[in-house]
Amino acid sequence: MLNKQPLEVGQIYFSQPELLKTVLQLPNQPFTIDYAQPKILPFLSGWDNLLLPKDADQSVISSLIDQYVKKVRTTLGSALKPIDQFWIQFIRGLANRQQVFVLTRYLDQLPPRDARQLLNDVRKIAADNELIIIFTTEQESVFESFKKQVLTR
Repeated sequence: MLNKQPLEVGQIYFSQPELLKTVLQLPNQPFTIDYAQPKILPFLSGWDNLLLPKDADQSVISSLIDQYVKKVRTTLGSALKPIDQFWIQFIRGLANRQQVFVLTRYLDQLPPRDARQLLNDVRKIAADNELIIIFTTEQESVFESFKKQVLTR
């Protein structure tokens, strides 16, 4: 059992990667976005990589698409930057009505400025859409800065 169970919607949390594999108890599998293994098709454009279902909730994703995907709409998946790959996968998860997201290695791999911006953007989206976001990281400074949001056994 984790110290934050049950997890509150609209919040972001932080965890070490191995902790999530062993003790996270959720009714459904979280939507995982892994920095090292993006689910992006290299031969499709940024737009086509969204893989939007026909019944996607446009009210939730249309502003995010305009903000984060519009500029890479025609860029092939193989040429997308990691942050663009993230947003495409995140919007895909929202379009499929996912509620719990695990973002693996992004805080460790992105430059500090980009990581802070991602953290701020995702925090707002989580609050606005009643999502649960869990960042995995190895950085002790993150655990120190966000003590109340760190998942432990």
